[in-house]
Amino acid sequence: MGIEELIEEKNNNFPERVYVLFYNDEFFIRSSLKVIAGGSDKNKVEMYDLEEKQDIKLIAGSLNMPALFSTSKYVVITNFQKIKKNGLEIIEQYLKNPSPTAVLFLYVYGEGKKLRNLKGKSVKTIDLVLKKGEITRWLKERAAWRSFILDSDAVSYLKEFFDENLSMLDNEIEKLSLLGHKKVTKDILLESFYGTKTINAFSLPEAIVKGERAKALSLYSQIREKSDPLMILGAINWKVSTVGTKDRKSFKVYETLINTELNLKQTSLEYPLEMLIAELCSLKN
Repeated sequence: MGIEELIEEKNNNFPERVYVLFYNDEFFIRSSLKVIAGGSDKNKVEMYDLEEKQDIKLIAGSLNMPALFSTSKYVVITNFQKIKKNGLEIIEQYLKNPSPTAVLFLYVYGEGKKLRNLKGKSVKTIDLVLKKGEITRWLKERAAWRSFILDSDAVSYLKEFFDENLSMLDNEIEKLSLLGHKKVTKDILLESFYGTKTINAFSLPEAIVKGERAKALSLYSQIREKSDPLMILGAINWKVSTVGTKDRKSFKVYETLINTELNLKQTSLEYPLEMLIAELCSLKN
């Protein structure tokens, strides 16, 4: 995968002078920047974001200036897909004769088909892209990289819970690595989430969609102390969406969920999810 390829380049002291990095998720730009900057003097890394107005001539001038107090410096340009025609011409001119004391990293979000044809001396392209259907393999590889095995049921649960949010998935993998298990199963995962392997955030929405108010409130009382309200809300939202219809009751359910999410995000006070659970159960009856 792309990150591993970038790590290998870093271990070889970045032999190329220019790296064009294509990515489709913010997770990859954050994790790859950690690789680039990790173990280096922070003053040696210059960052430029083309979301903001930048003087490309000044950047090119900086690339050609010798690094102070180090053998080389790293220059990072993010959102390179936004570069204007005249700015691109300046970079293309630089690529013909890149500085031997600088390494340039060009981050391109999305396809960036035209930018895949960038040519010059010592230019390498790396795809930091995870295609649909590759998350299972990626999760298992991230777990293996942290020295433990993630079994298939645990992988399925993580995918079901966090969908394709790579940052949250990677954070959970990091947390699980701290448990010290050589193999993490679904039961271990549930205990780490909720303190029990028999009750979890998906038991709760199951009761809600059946309209079992007393059971739902009882389940919530058992997991509320160790669970993030937004995570619980996400599980409820997912479950409701899998069984919902387009009648008036269903629209009311979605309206209630949206309002609850807004309340959770906009207030620092604890929002009583018991009210949401009771209302959803009544709507399902």
